[in-house]
Amino acid sequence: MEDIFVPIFLFAGITTIAVFFFYFSHRTRTRIQDTLQTAMEKGSVLTPELIRELGAVSNTRSTDLRRAILLVMLGIGILFYGQITDPGDWEFSGAALFPLLLGAGYFIVWKIDPDRVG
Repeated sequence: MEDIFVPIFLFAGITTIAVFFFYFSHRTRTRIQDTLQTAMEKGSVLTPELIRELGAVSNTRSTDLRRAILLVMLGIGILFYGQITDPGDWEFSGAALFPLLLGAGYFIVWKIDPDRVG
């Protein structure tokens, strides 16, 4: 019976994270639109650069490095946890490869992309 709770809580957790992500991104876009509407009502000059700045996603080089470090550390943590709880069993520890490789990818992007600000 308790074996069924693990996948239920796993998918419920993933769904909760996705719902919060979409909710907060929608709320941010709505606030930007409200700000633009208020500025237009007050007669402010809205340049194309300002509108582009408000809608732009800031993804700097430091963001890529931060993500790389966090994902690599998460992968190492999963690897250690898997080996501490069941030494020699690499099935659970193999799940550590996913965040490790994602972190390595972000590190490579951080290293080779000189055009980004940061």
